[in-house]
Amino acid sequence: MDAGCGNGAKISQLAEEGASAAIGVDISAHLPPPCPGVELLQADLSDLAAMPELSGRSFDRILFLQSIGYAPDGAAALRSAKQMLTPDGVIIVTRTQPVRYAVERAEQTRGAERNYVGEEYFSTEAFPYRHAAWDEGVTLMKKPYTMSDLLNMFSAAGLWLEATVEPQLSVEQALRYPQKQAALNRHLGILLFRLRPLPTVTSSDMEPASLRPVRIRRNSPPRRRGPGVSGAPDQLIGSARSTGQAAPSKASAA
Repeated sequence: MDAGCGNGAKISQLAEEGASAAIGVDISAHLPPPCPGVELLQADLSDLAAMPELSGRSFDRILFLQSIGYAPDGAAALRSAKQMLTPDGVIIVTRTQPVRYAVERAEQTRGAERNYVGEEYFSTEAFPYRHAAWDEGVTLMKKPYTMSDLLNMFSAAGLWLEATVEPQLSVEQALRYPQKQAALNRHLGILLFRLRPLPTVTSSDMEPASLRPVRIRRNSPPRRRGPGVSGAPDQLIGSARSTGQAAPSKASAA
């Protein structure tokens, strides 16, 4: 499932490459006719599990490709999506490298009122953004975020980060699209995160270990502590030295 699929181009590509039961979800009221093998649904990606059309369905891949930022609460949106994963399912999230926006905004403020990259990176005010490679006539309002914001969002959603990729153009692609390579060289690109649900902790996992006292058989009278030795009787230190094992703590030998 592609959450925030736009015109459905990516989910259609995946269906052509063999994905079954491919579904795209987008809030737009002007979704195009779907390709064969693709179902497009109009809905808000903020709470996928609440969609009646998706009731009882599960997915091995749920994609948020540059779309999680449209959810008012990203962690809540990911928690909802997590409920719809198959046992071995994953969530894929992509986001623009946050440093990129900071560099771009710092460059736009050159002059007497110039801001530095660090100032822009940690800014919390929404800013207007035009994507030159998409449609300069459309201005988006973007809310800034940092790397820690992204990682904390995944943690709050109960997901662990299995892998992170920073996609780069191949040599062939860089030669074919030099303008794209120039943009990546200057402003960086996107981050791709592969996320899985945290393992469920059962009651048996919470049972404490045995607290039975450890009996120590003394084969010889205890010796006096040597200088500089503290925190453990000499017989325990000697036993650990002779067996190659760490000496038990005072609590375990009590």
